[in-house]
Order: sequence, then C-alpha cells, then structure tokens
Amino acid sequence: LTEMLFGGQFTELTPQQMGALLSCFVFEEKANVPKIAEELSGILRTMQGYAKRIAKITKESKLDIDEDKYVESFKPHMMDVVHQWCSGASFAEILKKTDIFE
Repeated sequence: LTEMLFGGQFTELTPQQMGALLSCFVFEEKANVPKIAEELSGILRTMQGYAKRIAKITKESKLDIDEDKYVESFKPHMMDVVHQWCSGASFAEILKKTDIFE
C-alpha cells in the first residue's frame, strides 16, 4: 500500500475505485473470485504488479517468501461489491450480488 501511495497510484482513482482497491488489503475469507469489472481489472493488475515487485525484492534480500502466495494474499473478492456500495448501491442490493458473509 505504501509503495502504491508513493508511486502516485491513487491520484487518478475515483473514491469508488480507491475503496474497491483497498478492499484487497483487508478481505481474508476464502471465496470464489468473481469476475472483476473491466474498470477495476487494470487497478487490480497494477496492485498485483507492485506485490510481485515487493516479493521479488524480498526474495533477493534473502528473506523467506513464497512470491505467488504473497501476491495471492491480496484478494480481489470484494472489489466489485465495494465499488457498487461506494457508488450508492443499497446493502440489500449488494447482498444479492455476493455469497460472502456480511
């Protein structure tokens, strides 16, 4: 997250996109990954690129890390529903679109 902040990745994002992206840092449940809206897929790829770079540097520094597992620890499962919620969708509408426990 810090790397993305200092890299200026949040300057062009809408509040809805920021909320969706930040959901990747806090969601921990196991769930099926839903199809990510095109508007959010680029943001997700950027975040995953940062995660890969951090994992690579960590490994080069002789620290124990599973690069793939690290990248996968940032879960995009809630991106669409958080984006919809930030865009004004009601809680009832969001519950219809996800199987993730509230």
